[in-house]
Amino acid sequence: MSVAWTMPKTRAYSMSGLKNVDCLARYKAIVEDRVPESSGPALRGQVIHEAALLYIEALAAHQLTADAALAQDAIQGALASLAIPFEHQLDARAVFTRWIEGFTLDLEAFLCAEESQRERGFSWRPDLVYARPHELEIVDWKSHFAAYTGAEAQAHFQPRFYLWRAMQVWPGFPSYRFTYDFIRLGQQVSVVLTPADVQDVEDDVQAKIQLVDHARREGVWPPTMGPLCAYCALACPLVDDTRLRPVRSETIEDVRAVAVEMAALEAAYTSRLAVVKAWTDANGPLLAGGRRYAWVPKVERTYPAGVVLATMEAHGTPVPAALTFSASALGSVLTAKTHHDLAHDIGLHAVEKPGRRWSDTVSHESED
Repeated sequence: MSVAWTMPKTRAYSMSGLKNVDCLARYKAIVEDRVPESSGPALRGQVIHEAALLYIEALAAHQLTADAALAQDAIQGALASLAIPFEHQLDARAVFTRWIEGFTLDLEAFLCAEESQRERGFSWRPDLVYARPHELEIVDWKSHFAAYTGAEAQAHFQPRFYLWRAMQVWPGFPSYRFTYDFIRLGQQVSVVLTPADVQDVEDDVQAKIQLVDHARREGVWPPTMGPLCAYCALACPLVDDTRLRPVRSETIEDVRAVAVEMAALEAAYTSRLAVVKAWTDANGPLLAGGRRYAWVPKVERTYPAGVVLATMEAHGTPVPAALTFSASALGSVLTAKTHHDLAHDIGLHAVEKPGRRWSDTVSHESED
């Protein structure tokens, strides 16, 4: 059952503020007390966003879709207006230069860039907005080193919040698209919603506002460990009060220390897991610390591809489009030299899905 929507009355809630509600202590510091927080990625992002804004404004003024000279003026202007460490200046310039090589401004669809929206109790600032007959699109620039997957983007608060508010500010479009543009990587991933899809967004925002209002009334802003800890550089009582504490990542030395500790903790966990597995193998389920450890029966079923296809054909059932073979399942069919021609012909029909995987390998590279 959905919650009846109540508009905020006295203050404007921002997306950047509401995404911190998962840790109310952080929300209190960032939004209520306006404690300054800066990091290398944040400073780099500020420069790139400022340069992109200057560039797009210049392109629109000259009615151009791209221009190298205007791009260089834009990055120079951004670097001159924001004081950041030299290494972040170099990175910001390199990322921006890479981005402009593939960027063209859609002049016919261009609606606005970095224009603050303050309406009906909310404030937000989309990076770039295009309005096309069939769709309104918000483009958000990220200078990350890894792109989100489609599933990760769908789960994020920002796309859902922005598209929900866009439907109020610019109503009437059949669909609304939020596109993460990973400008360092030249990759994009989109989230698309229609007006019929936003009830869960309204419920989510309402719940976040109610948490903030309750904390404000009670004067209690508890810290909560979670994904926000990886980016947070604020003072935190959990750091001092528990051994299972969140960690900081303000400098590369901090991250290296965390990585070394992580490897040691992983080894410690693996050895303890082996003990628990062995004990439960011999003695049965174990209850400890509010958790239940046990071996449970598991049955895996596979069906021979040839038999399945032949049986479906015999029954007059078309092969579903979702029925595919993974590269690992095909194995030597794709890799053996004797199947070179077969592998080539199969490869013509490959469907690639961009994603990412975590890599943790032994390296002999210098850490300098």
